[in-house]
Amino acid sequence: MNTTQTETKFFDLHTAGIGYLNRLRTVKPANGRPYQSVTIAALRGNADNAQYTYFDCIVVEEEAKNVLLNLVDTDEKDTKYMIGFNIGDIYPETFIYKSGNKQGQTGISLKGRLIKIKWLRKNNELIYEPQKTSAVEQYAEEQTVQQPMVNQDQTQDEISEVFLSREDPEFESKKETLKQQGYRWNSERKSWQIPIAA
Repeated sequence: MNTTQTETKFFDLHTAGIGYLNRLRTVKPANGRPYQSVTIAALRGNADNAQYTYFDCIVVEEEAKNVLLNLVDTDEKDTKYMIGFNIGDIYPETFIYKSGNKQGQTGISLKGRLIKIKWLRKNNELIYEPQKTSAVEQYAEEQTVQQPMVNQDQTQDEISEVFLSREDPEFESKKETLKQQGYRWNSERKSWQIPIAA
């Protein structure tokens, strides 16, 4: 008797970007195992006037879990964590506002699974980056730098360090603008920086 096995197929939906890490917490459901959850304020739009899209994510990758467990309280006012991320299987979920001006109204929350941390910065200082697995990956990383970093408490004139991506269609024009504004390329940090006056 021949048995035909049906292969299960999945469609992956992955979103990559950079943003700010907020509300790292452990969720303990009444029926189920505890899990890590985090909110990411993802940056989008023009770097001069960046907008935010918020994702509530379950942390699923083991390395990501270990990295986030070692962080201090992310709600600390003077500490900002910026993250390069991959989120999988995004979907919307409705909820009802319990208080405030929108009390009783229906809102929409974007849910997903945090499947990879590409890098992590604490107050603009790189504190985590996964080890490169191959020479090809190392080369690719060297050729591509990150998206512009925007500090939530700074204006454009106060930004001392900017990260660009070669995949950005406006990469060349943004690079020229930075040069005109006095920024210089830092090969060690792979970023554009305002020279510190002597």
